[in-house]
Amino acid sequence: MIIIDLLFYHRELQCLVAIDLKIDDFKPEYMGKMEFYLEALDRITAVQ
Repeated sequence: MIIIDLLFYHRELQCLVAIDLKIDDFKPEYMGKMEFYLEALDRITAVQ
């Protein structure tokens, strides 16, 4: 299951903006997870 906290569509840029909210300090693993989410989002939106 892919969970993205906020997903917006930027009208001017015509692209999706994904935001993953965290309450603790940044950890390098968060970057890997976000890259995974973005790749999955690309696959999902390419199908539609």
